[in-house]
Amino acid sequence: MSQLDAWIAAGLYDPMAPDADEQRELLEFLTVRGATLDDLIASLEMRSLNAAASDRLLNEPKVASRSEAAERVGLSVEELDRVWRAVGLPPVPHEGTVFGEGDLFLLGVFKVGIDLLGFEAALQFTRVMGSSMARIAEAAVSGFLVNVEGPLVVERSKPVELARASYEGTEILVSLPQVFAPMFVRHAALATMRTRMTRDQAGGFAELRLSIGFLDLVGYTAWSQDLPTDRLALAVNEFEEAASDRITDGGGRVIKMIGDAVMYATAEPAAASSAALDLCDFVEQHPVLTRLRGAITSGVVLSRDGDYFGPTVNLAARAVKLAAPGHVLVDGPVEGFVTESIGHHALRGIDTTVELFVLSR
Repeated sequence: MSQLDAWIAAGLYDPMAPDADEQRELLEFLTVRGATLDDLIASLEMRSLNAAASDRLLNEPKVASRSEAAERVGLSVEELDRVWRAVGLPPVPHEGTVFGEGDLFLLGVFKVGIDLLGFEAALQFTRVMGSSMARIAEAAVSGFLVNVEGPLVVERSKPVELARASYEGTEILVSLPQVFAPMFVRHAALATMRTRMTRDQAGGFAELRLSIGFLDLVGYTAWSQDLPTDRLALAVNEFEEAASDRITDGGGRVIKMIGDAVMYATAEPAAASSAALDLCDFVEQHPVLTRLRGAITSGVVLSRDGDYFGPTVNLAARAVKLAAPGHVLVDGPVEGFVTESIGHHALRGIDTTVELFVLSR
């Protein structure tokens, strides 16, 4: 049977259809890029025929079963299952060939981590990596859909153009791990230096002395409902970019961003204060964003899994709710800035009242 006849028999191609030429062009492109007949059929069933070739780039050949993989890397099958769940991936079948060489390398690296950190510590670190990778992957796919595939669909591009964009985008996607290496080394050097400079010598090895800042947009929920989705996304992106730039320029680190809010850390209160006030100014001048408020506290924090915990963090998270729009509160004087007391306040989860100050230049 010829390739054309196979396509017809599989329901992939109808020579009498008005768009027969476009169908054939698409199938020829996908086949040249490595998609087999089975790939084409499976993709058609999933309503993603355009991605039949690009999907192959994301699925390496499988070489080992669950039990074979465990034996090769020196784990029990139960340990292997726990590692796989920690990565954030669905369970693999107990039978059949399910792991590729890349998977085996990943599991082997985890075994090295066990020898260095112990099983439970290595497992927790794996959860952090898995969560971070999942977010990066979602962001990459979302970025492609919104900025590449979406416009092509709106412009009624030919199916082969969609397939070509999908393939080229996926080629870039699978090359991202090579980009991560130098980026990670840079961040590892910064993290090492920050830890050396801020570790509390009187405390444990995971205790650091930092300034923690919380900033959030006032009335975000009501404000966001009045904006078109594309305008909201643009405004939030501009806020996140401005926050990241101002915090990192002062030597700080963004801990997390959740739409309308940012948590960050710096080694010194002055750097945290400068970033907060600069960002308040940015928001005040922005044509769409609502006003910003914030709180900064300084003291010992517990470092765990890339996040910070403890009374210092809790105080900042509670105090930000007391800040008036456009104001930043601090828990004490900050060198180089003006602070005006607003009195002592009882905050939820804080045993004693806390004196807070409005910060200004």
